Amino acid sequence: MNHWPFIIAAYGIVIGGSVSLTAWAWTSMRAAERFADEHERVIEAINRFSEIGRPIDGGLRRLNIGRTDYTIIYRLRDDVATILAVAHASRRPGYWRERL
Repeated sequence: MNHWPFIIAAYGIVIGGSVSLTAWAWTSMRAAERFADEHERVIEAINRFSEIGRPIDGGLRRLNIGRTDYTIIYRLRDDVATILAVAHASRRPGYWRERL
């Protein structure tokens, strides 16, 4: 019995899986870097223009992080912004209120 076709197929599966895993890791890393860049940009915007966020109840403000589903919740007191949460817009809405 000739085992070479099975051995070649196994190597092909391993190589294909490795390439797929590498591509997935690279894509995930790039997405994380884009999120971090947007997060920094929003923080800088809050520092420059502290009232940029949309007012919500209790003197809090909300500002979306770029094109993501995440939002920054912050409190503004005496022109000092204190970030309370970086929250997903649709997962467990309002969970961050427990931190107040």
